[in-house]
Amino acid sequence: MTSFIAQNQAARISTNPTHIPLPVVNFSRWTCIVVITLAMVLNLPILTTVLLIVYAPPVFLGRQYSLVGQLGKRLFAAQIPGAQCEDNRLIHFNNTLIVTLLTLAQVFFALNAPTWGWVFALMVVAANGLALAGFCIGCVFFFGLKFDRLSFFGRGW
Repeated sequence: MTSFIAQNQAARISTNPTHIPLPVVNFSRWTCIVVITLAMVLNLPILTTVLLIVYAPPVFLGRQYSLVGQLGKRLFAAQIPGAQCEDNRLIHFNNTLIVTLLTLAQVFFALNAPTWGWVFALMVVAANGLALAGFCIGCVFFFGLKFDRLSFFGRGW
């Protein structure tokens, strides 16, 4: 298992300065974990709605609309020079997963099925917690889909 985690970590980390610095990425992950945990403890699903509203613009409009990213850049400005980075495509894909899961949570909250709403919100917490621990489940899905797409179009391995 440790070898698989190390390979996953190595596949997603880069030093490309055009990619997103890890301090900013980790700030984003912690933001999701803290907000959703707080929402659950206080039983305030509206906080997951706020998180969805914050994460949706960069997914649909581009990285420059990331409130969490802009705040992270300011908070961790001293750590960004020379920091390892994560590929923009992986972050966009992972943020798309966050938006999808939080949207599903909102649907279930609106349908008065809060248990299922919290299940989808906790999936976001679990994925971000795993990523902070060194294993990016979203990256596994990303590379799996890329591989399937290549195989589907006949350009596979």
